[in-house]
Parts: sequence; C-alpha cells; structure tokens
Amino acid sequence: MVESNFFNLQFVEIPSAPRNVTVNLSDPARVQLFWNEPLDTGGRAHVWYIINCLEIPNQSCSPHLTVVPTVPTLMTR
Repeated sequence: MVESNFFNLQFVEIPSAPRNVTVNLSDPARVQLFWNEPLDTGGRAHVWYIINCLEIPNQSCSPHLTVVPTVPTLMTR
C-alpha cells in the first residue's frame, strides 16, 4: 500500500483598502455607506468588512442599529 499526502497551501495577504468610500447622511437617523472593491483582494475570493458604530467613544450603538445590506456585488477577476 502506498500512502500519499498532498497539501494545498494557499497564501493570502491583507487586501488593500476599499476604494471610493462615501457616506450619505441625508437623514439624521440614517447613515449609508458605499464603496468599491479594493484594487488588490490579497488573493481572497471574497472580501468582507466590519463596520463599527460608536455614538460615544468606546460605546457601541448596536442596540439602536439596523443593518440593511444591499445585494452583494459579485465580481470576476
């Protein structure tokens, strides 16, 4: 019996920053964030972002926060 071990190593890097970040404050109770994908995804198929909301420094506003994501944009590279 011949044993064979194959490993598929993929090295990824930190993606570059999102591009063209804009903020829409048209309503005092609503904030909309828009951005374009980074130029360099760091080798990742999907890039996710974490958005922190702070009303007062170091105090989350999550009890009052509703996140409504837009339809994800799929891209082919």
